[in-house]
Amino acid sequence: MRVHTFILLCCFGVCRSVAQSPVGKLPMDSCLRVGKLENGLTYYIRHNEKPKGQADFLIVQKVGSMQEEETQQGLAHFLEHMCFQGTRHYPGRSMTSYLEGLGVKLGINLNAYTSFDETVFNISNVPVRRKSVVDSCLLILHDWACDLSLSTKAIDDERKVIHEEWRTRQNVTMRMLQEVMPVVFPDSKYAQRLPIGLMEVVDNFPYKLLYDYYRKWYRPDLQGIIVVGDVEVDMVEKEITRLFGDIPLIPDAAPRLFEQIADNEQPIVATVSDREQPITVIQLIQKYHPLSTEQKATTEYYRDTYCKTLITNMFNMRMSEMIQKSDAPFLQASISNGDFLIAKSIKALTAVVVCREDKEIVGFEALAQEMERVRRFGFTEAEFQHAAVSYRTMIENAYKERHNTRNSTFSSEYVRCFLDGEPSPGISYEYPLMCRLTKEVSLDDVNRIASTLFGKQNRVVIANYPSKENRSYPDSTALAEYLHKVEAESLMPYGEVKDVRPLIARKLSGGKVVKSEEGVYGSTLYTLSNGAKVVIKHTDLKDNEILFAAFSPGGKSLLPADEPENTVMLDEVATIGGYGDFDRLALTKKLSGQKAVCGFFVGDYWETGGGSCSKADFKTMLRLLYLSFTSPRRDDGAFLAFKERTRETLTATASQSTAIYADSIGRALYTGTPPLRRARPEHLAQMDYGRILQLRRERVADASDFTFLFVGNVRTEDIPLIEKYIGSLPSLHRKEKCGVLWHPLRKGNYCTDFGLQMETPKSTVSLFLHGRTKDNFRNRLILQMLVQSLNTLYQQTLREKEGGTYDVKVNGSFRDMFHDEVLVSINFDTSNDRRHQLRDKALELLRRFAVDGPTEENLAQIRQFMLKSHNDATSSNAYWLNLLLKCYQYDTDTHRNYEKLVNDISPKEIATFARRILKQDNLVEVTMHGL
Repeated sequence: MRVHTFILLCCFGVCRSVAQSPVGKLPMDSCLRVGKLENGLTYYIRHNEKPKGQADFLIVQKVGSMQEEETQQGLAHFLEHMCFQGTRHYPGRSMTSYLEGLGVKLGINLNAYTSFDETVFNISNVPVRRKSVVDSCLLILHDWACDLSLSTKAIDDERKVIHEEWRTRQNVTMRMLQEVMPVVFPDSKYAQRLPIGLMEVVDNFPYKLLYDYYRKWYRPDLQGIIVVGDVEVDMVEKEITRLFGDIPLIPDAAPRLFEQIADNEQPIVATVSDREQPITVIQLIQKYHPLSTEQKATTEYYRDTYCKTLITNMFNMRMSEMIQKSDAPFLQASISNGDFLIAKSIKALTAVVVCREDKEIVGFEALAQEMERVRRFGFTEAEFQHAAVSYRTMIENAYKERHNTRNSTFSSEYVRCFLDGEPSPGISYEYPLMCRLTKEVSLDDVNRIASTLFGKQNRVVIANYPSKENRSYPDSTALAEYLHKVEAESLMPYGEVKDVRPLIARKLSGGKVVKSEEGVYGSTLYTLSNGAKVVIKHTDLKDNEILFAAFSPGGKSLLPADEPENTVMLDEVATIGGYGDFDRLALTKKLSGQKAVCGFFVGDYWETGGGSCSKADFKTMLRLLYLSFTSPRRDDGAFLAFKERTRETLTATASQSTAIYADSIGRALYTGTPPLRRARPEHLAQMDYGRILQLRRERVADASDFTFLFVGNVRTEDIPLIEKYIGSLPSLHRKEKCGVLWHPLRKGNYCTDFGLQMETPKSTVSLFLHGRTKDNFRNRLILQMLVQSLNTLYQQTLREKEGGTYDVKVNGSFRDMFHDEVLVSINFDTSNDRRHQLRDKALELLRRFAVDGPTEENLAQIRQFMLKSHNDATSSNAYWLNLLLKCYQYDTDTHRNYEKLVNDISPKEIATFARRILKQDNLVEVTMHGL
């Protein structure tokens, strides 16, 4: 299981101290209640009403796979699974059943993850209007902390599930990681403690071994409780004290130690090859020592953070510039800052380069040269100003939206506060501090740090190569030699000139509003003099956000069907050169410090537009709207570079099992030629750049056929800007309708089962059912309920009871706007010897479901989840923009009577829907098994 986290102000990292202003102790956020019980348990409680009436509950453990003994490898992760298989107060699956009855869905709102040094459980988006719900969630956290059932039957059942999880995750990335770990972490426990563990341990460990790990490491002095949401802080604190205060400390508890990583004078180089690795990827890692926990609690940490953020941003801008050149030395390259791979005791700058075929050394050397150039000469004043302005804009926007911060953002911040000692003074303190630091820190300060970070010590190189016959790659000695060679080369400083050109050089004539009328859901519909329709809906959901969308009928359905080479990647190619007078990189730099994005695209049936901006940058977004509509820029060099990058990537990935499987599904599912969803190398050779730009101009050419929508902090006083920029767009006054792009699905029953060489054999099974049924909003809701019901059913049977797979994914959709046809897919991985058994079981359960439908309990849980999710979504501008799009684009209202429709749909109606599809007897099966 995994939990996805979002870190507030993602710029926070570590580097060395720079400027000379005084170092101050950081306060704790006054809105956060932090405490520690006598037994050592720490808690964090914050009242927050985004979303209203909901809260997040987390328990964080400062333990992971690094605390396992040799005979316990995999038990930290196994124990995480057992937390969902019965506790003292919630036996069996009653915990999951109770929470799903509240609309808290397993895998979405109820989840966990285990890493090397931490284990985190979360129950999120819980409706907490009743105090009993808060009490119950805290009781669940309590049970996870010290009262797991750990029944022998549940343990034995879960062995099979985790073995299947291992099989699913034993891909090329995992195999290569396992091979390089002993080299990168010599004489370190990190090399032998991947959280998934050893299957001989998972399959056979004695029950007492898991119990011993639980009692030894799940203890209050290593646990943190986090509660954020619409709760009474005093009440929650009192309940935490009552529930957790009696958990005893373990006498003579084992010390919790972080393994230290040794410095290295000479580069550590690890090379590994695998026949499923499609392309060469090399990491050049620069380790460095982090600030101490004590230093993190001071303003020095924020100063260091700021400098490190600028360094990574400026370096990545250089890499972006190199990639756009026709003679680019690599396909992709970037740098990031964080932990050294999986070790928390040391930090690292990690540079990654994706190399071109037969040019591995060229790519690696180019990356190393640029790092050496930074070490010697630093960055330029122009680069520094671009990065600094962008940073100031980021923190300013965060500050303006401080009252709209969601529970999940705070929860993630407090997880890192507990585990890593990250400071949490709050944005109201951080904003003025960072504004001051951005003025104090100079380019010299940043370059001084860069010269230290891009050093000659503590370097690690990891090269992941494809395994090909008659093909050799640079070994570890050669890579180390090239590093030393770069150190001796003569390099020139990087040069850049500040661009002062305006975004739009010509004067725009503008237009006028000729008609204004009341629109749906509080919106206003304006018609401009050039025929363009503009919809505006003001909301107060976010002070500093405006979202944009646009649509016009036509899209690729009106393009020539015999030019797949010019249509399959039309959007990517048409925008590769930038807009107006600016190439893509120059445009990025021009927009430094402005929060505005906008673009137009050609979909299957519609030309569409999309974008967003801060309130202050609304004019900038409108300028981008004008440029992207009227002025895609031709750049032959960028086009050649794009073709070459894409060709190499497509060629390299064509032999991957995922690509082969996707192609097999296309051939099986469709009669005749399957729809073209991705380009092929032969298309690239036939592409006509001029023709692609022409097709794009033909599709995005007529403002009178477009409807433009703006939602957020946009008001009637913004109309003059809309008149100027949208009113200046060209109009042809054509009235187009969508054409029909139709690829018939295969009728009847069809099955293909093919083998493929795999390092870790497994089977991937996909079942597709399709049939005709009316496409309306009620049926779309029924389909959504059907998919959720089947997901639950298959998780409980194929995973939990059968132990045959780690995960089953059921999806369903109506195919397009013309044919009233629905497609349902069922997908899972399993072992080769069980693929037929599980396929038959899945179909048997589906046929039985089509008779009985979901249980009343299951449907009630689905209703709760849908209603909660819908209510939560209405507090976002994105919801209202999407609603208006459906109303104006499809004449469909998905908001009115939503709750009534969801509550009206019965188990019988869902079963009838499933029978209707099954009776049409269209089943396509595609299975790929490992050899």
